Amino acid sequence: MQQCHCSTPTQRMRLASAMIAHEGTYGRVSELSREHHISRQSLYTLRTRGKEGLERVFFPKEQKIEEEERISRAVLTLLVEAHASREGIQRCLEELVGVHVSLGAISAIIHQAGEKAQEQLKRCLPTGKRALALDEQYGNERGKGYLNIVDVRSWVMVASIPPIRIKLSVQQLPGRFLMHIKLRVIRTHNPDHPAKVEQY
Repeated sequence: MQQCHCSTPTQRMRLASAMIAHEGTYGRVSELSREHHISRQSLYTLRTRGKEGLERVFFPKEQKIEEEERISRAVLTLLVEAHASREGIQRCLEELVGVHVSLGAISAIIHQAGEKAQEQLKRCLPTGKRALALDEQYGNERGKGYLNIVDVRSWVMVASIPPIRIKLSVQQLPGRFLMHIKLRVIRTHNPDHPAKVEQY
């Protein structure tokens, strides 16, 4: 059988409507395929597109929410996996998704994701008296590193100090760390206020 596609939008619309109206009817797809000389796969594609069009008309809010979520996922994926700048994310969205998103909207998505991550981190912080470990993490600046406090059992990072110049050996870092930030660990038994580190 020669496989072809309907030539006009009206024909495609009628076939999509027929596929939706008779969905689940045994033999109807084969019948339409023979009558209109179109493949079964093309008919299923028309049915899918017809459903999407109806959903856009009758469920616009749901479609808008899904579109916003899809764009947010794309923004965060490009940020985390590709390490793209905001301008790079904007160009990728235009090229790959066909959607223009302002730099302000991209920044808002990143900021909102950061706030959610912070809230999640707060819920994961251990409570009560804990064993802590000090750790250094070098960044892009030569000779400078982040200094972190990590809960030994859960591996949750309780505190992180912005990059400071490090000229000491690894063995000297713990003492230098405590001297630099002058921190103290406050133990609390209230589950709403987990153990925290204060800098003063």
